[in-house]
Amino acid sequence: MRFGFALPGRGPLARPDVLIRLAEKADALRYSHIFVTDHVVIPITYDSTYPYASSGRTGPDWVQGYLEPLVLMSFLAGATSRVRLGTSVLVIPYRNPVVTAKMLATLDVMSGGRVIL
Repeated sequence: MRFGFALPGRGPLARPDVLIRLAEKADALRYSHIFVTDHVVIPITYDSTYPYASSGRTGPDWVQGYLEPLVLMSFLAGATSRVRLGTSVLVIPYRNPVVTAKMLATLDVMSGGRVIL
């Protein structure tokens, strides 16, 4: 059986010290994987209803921005030794696909084959 969890990519817990502690704990407790999330552009204002909240609005932590997932995965790879690293979502149309593939391949090699995509 494999267990993993998603790390906060935005909000008050998306700080280096917290993320490192969570990743190291996941590694030590032998979780199989940790995931990060992705958003490149977050609108400040919008007229449509946000479908994932009863209020129809996004939470206040969205205005703090999102950490970039590939950089975050690289940061976490250096702090862990066995837990696999992945993205729960990666918004490819915002990125050059060839450069993104090269970045992920490099991260996979440098982390000892621990990237999940």
